Amino acid sequence: AHVVDNERPIYLDSIAWGGEATILRRDVDMDLALLVCKPDKYDNVKTLKLADKELEVGDNVLAACAPLGIPLIVIHGKLARERVSLVLGEMMVLDLAGGAPGVSGGAVCNSSGEMIGVMRAGSDVGSIVLCVPITDIKKFLKETM
Repeated sequence: AHVVDNERPIYLDSIAWGGEATILRRDVDMDLALLVCKPDKYDNVKTLKLADKELEVGDNVLAACAPLGIPLIVIHGKLARERVSLVLGEMMVLDLAGGAPGVSGGAVCNSSGEMIGVMRAGSDVGSIVLCVPITDIKKFLKETM
């Protein structure tokens, strides 16, 4: 949610699709926003399946992000800690190669390609990334619908 606000227009752009978007729901505490996009370009876009369960420490992950505005970077890593309570709320801790600032909002997937979380914050030093777990995302979506 810290990436989008209600003040300015939102345009989503990727290699395969893009278009204007509006905020359907925004939760500042969870730092999540659900956007609705009306694509003006569309080329074979596929959806991600939401995982049925959270990962275990040591499991491999893939994360898609756009740090520094570079489109679609995929980085790999491992789940370093299942959940930790922070001022930001309960987060999963990932150890990702290239987990820098600018990864916020990127999808995190398990080795089957199912979404297990959304990146919330990257570290200026090292490879630590905080991630909103899939169970919290599903709750957010259920409350929205």
